[in-house]
Amino acid sequence: MDLLQDDISKQENKSKKMKNNLIVISVLIVALIIVAIVLVFYMKNVQANLFKVIVDGTSSSTLSSNSNNEFIIENGKIYTSIRDICSVLGYSYYNGEYNQYSEDTTQCYVTNSKELVTFASGHNSIRKYPQLDNTESQNFEISEAVTMRGNKLYICEDGLERAFNIQLSYDKKTNTINIYTLEYLTNIYEKNFSNCGLANITDNAILFNDQKALLYGYVIIEDMDNSLFGMSIYENGNLTETITPRYKSIEFIEGINDFIVQTSDNKYGIIGNNGITKVKPDYNQISEIDKDEGLYLVTSNGKQGVINQNGKFIVYQDYDSIGLTNNDYPNITNKYLLYGNCIPVMRDSKWGLIDINGNTILPLEYDGIGCQLQNKINNSTGIALIPDLNGIVVEKDVTDNNTKVKKYGIVSSTGDKMVNYVADAIYSTTLEGKTTYYISVQNQEIDIVSFWYEQKENQNSTNTTSGENTQSTNTTSEQNTQID
Repeated sequence: MDLLQDDISKQENKSKKMKNNLIVISVLIVALIIVAIVLVFYMKNVQANLFKVIVDGTSSSTLSSNSNNEFIIENGKIYTSIRDICSVLGYSYYNGEYNQYSEDTTQCYVTNSKELVTFASGHNSIRKYPQLDNTESQNFEISEAVTMRGNKLYICEDGLERAFNIQLSYDKKTNTINIYTLEYLTNIYEKNFSNCGLANITDNAILFNDQKALLYGYVIIEDMDNSLFGMSIYENGNLTETITPRYKSIEFIEGINDFIVQTSDNKYGIIGNNGITKVKPDYNQISEIDKDEGLYLVTSNGKQGVINQNGKFIVYQDYDSIGLTNNDYPNITNKYLLYGNCIPVMRDSKWGLIDINGNTILPLEYDGIGCQLQNKINNSTGIALIPDLNGIVVEKDVTDNNTKVKKYGIVSSTGDKMVNYVADAIYSTTLEGKTTYYISVQNQEIDIVSFWYEQKENQNSTNTTSGENTQSTNTTSEQNTQID
């Protein structure tokens, strides 16, 4: 009996020990499960708060770590490294000023097949150069200046959107930047609105401009029955028809946000984004030549003029050509508007200048504006402008030994003569980022800017001396007060 009792007791102890072990194991399993759940939630929370960049609905592995400070977020504002964002958005990046071929890191330009954009540290504006047609470049103001941080140029949020034609937003809760490209937005609108007419625009330049209208809430629509176009405003998920779809083509004008329309009989006009006609469709062609002043080149029956965005003539439609005919001159951002004021005009092969108020600066008596070099001089380039003097190069053809030759002079942007028509050529050279302007007279090269200021200084010195002499001489004779 004692043995049996001992055995039973041992069995009970063993069973009790197993139960205790099971309880411990169960507690450990429950604890591990709780820890795992906590870790999952913790990791999800950490993951949710990690910095992310989503481009067109897909996370960007290139930018999402922000390890190279591609984005800087200060006081809820986003600043983006121009260089780092380029490859993600399909742009190429270059140091230096456009067309200057320098490695100046305080300036840069970016480009793709559709547009080229320039930036400069300290400037609260950017300039866009169209790549799909020959229309003029445009300057756009942005809310904050481009800044240099370390060795990178950074741009503010609205500047980034304007420069790269994107929509951008930042969700502070999830620490996420969302970027939507123009191509993505176009697909969304085409998918959601059956009358969106972007898919049927065949001109690439017009299509690109009309896609940019989406960034401002304007949608090109199409009457599918007759293939005519109009515009609707997108708001709260709906389209409100604003320009009736009855035009052969319609093109968005970025910056002014109006539309150039073409009628079925190939006449052009301008309609505002509110649907009100600004310029009646009476012209064979209309093209924007300056956004800041709101100026348009109009052409009818072979004659050209300039109107403002309200249809008022600035330059009457009396001219055979308006604007410089050569696009290769350096430092010209707008061939139609020199120094922001001078409009080159030509009639019967004679050139002159008219200001933006319609006043004559130079009469129609010049044979050309600008100097194109017939033969390269020390790898130099012919020019039309001398910015250091606010000067414009003009040409007159003269007869020398029964041979007609071109002679060049310089006038100011207000029409004053600065250099007489004695130069055989006027050109510039650029070395190590410095541009020097020369005139060539009888095979002599003269640095015209240095020469001009030396003459000015000598004249001022002479005038000062003359004034002193005049004051002294006045005591004996008032007739000598006029000094030539």
